[in-house]
Amino acid sequence: MLVQKKILFLIIVFSLTFTFFQSNIVIGKFEDFDEKYFDVKRVNLNFPEKDTYLLKIWGLEWPEAVYFNNEPISSFHSRDRGESKELYFELSSENIKKRSNYLNIISASDYSIKIRNYYGKLESGRAYILFDSSPIFEKRHLGVIRLISIVVIVLCLFLGSWILILHFNKEYLQFSFKKIKSIYFCSLAMCILLELLIYIFSIFSPHHVVISIGYFSVLCISVIGMTQFFLFSVFILREINSKVVIWYRIFKKNGKKLIRQKLENSQEREALLGRFNVPRIYKIIIFVALWFYSRKLFEKCLSVFIVSLLLSALLLLLNLDFIAVQVANVAYFCLLIGIGVRFVEFVKEERNSEQ
Repeated sequence: MLVQKKILFLIIVFSLTFTFFQSNIVIGKFEDFDEKYFDVKRVNLNFPEKDTYLLKIWGLEWPEAVYFNNEPISSFHSRDRGESKELYFELSSENIKKRSNYLNIISASDYSIKIRNYYGKLESGRAYILFDSSPIFEKRHLGVIRLISIVVIVLCLFLGSWILILHFNKEYLQFSFKKIKSIYFCSLAMCILLELLIYIFSIFSPHHVVISIGYFSVLCISVIGMTQFFLFSVFILREINSKVVIWYRIFKKNGKKLIRQKLENSQEREALLGRFNVPRIYKIIIFVALWFYSRKLFEKCLSVFIVSLLLSALLLLLNLDFIAVQVANVAYFCLLIGIGVRFVEFVKEERNSEQ
């Protein structure tokens, strides 16, 4: 039986917990408002709806006073950047009019103004930090039918991934059931921990973190995938650690024949590899490691460059721009080292040929 009662119970608990946090974090389409004005003292502001807005004012000197709809307002934060003085205001939805709103800055000099209906956001616009009084939270109401459908979808996804990981383990890894269970539920726990941290931040702060459904899905899949990859790698390395000495002896004796030549007799190769009863994926990992070990430094750097560049492209497709940039930096750094090493080798070869 692929799904035992205890496993099924745990998957149901994780599905309900996941859905609870997901319903408090994920939002539908959010229309952000972001406008700037330069070299002004007085300005009429037309807002799309009654909402809480963040107002930023900066100029060469501190203003004497700031009025919004003829009412004085005080800043909650100020910052002196030397030549620029910055003030931040929170305009409550209670003070916002549906039509024209009037901002008046009492000062001898002009100021730049920036106003928006969110506290912060990702550059892609897939995640926002909103004020708790934002009207989007009043509109976001999940009905019972929709909530049940989300739970069923999450439950099916978790069950399907559990069955897939069991099949993968049976075909390639042959880990014990206890190890597979710990890997799978640890990865789900890491995803729920991330949701819990976002939820706690939203409860104990005057702001609320919201994420689009697409970005939330990519984020959860990335956390679960990276956790499983890390745990699988740890267990695989532990499994092959005891066989390193034996495989190293095989490599020293037959390395060139195994790696650099194509054996015409496949039985000869299988006889050599089948000497030890290890799963297929261990053989793949070991031969990749032995191939990498047998290369020159220039070829090693070039291999790391190609793999890192492909990984960076994949991360960009998943909208993980920051991580993709760091991986790309590693790739180009390896390329520079490889080119430098190859250039030194080329100079040495030319000198030796002249002699």
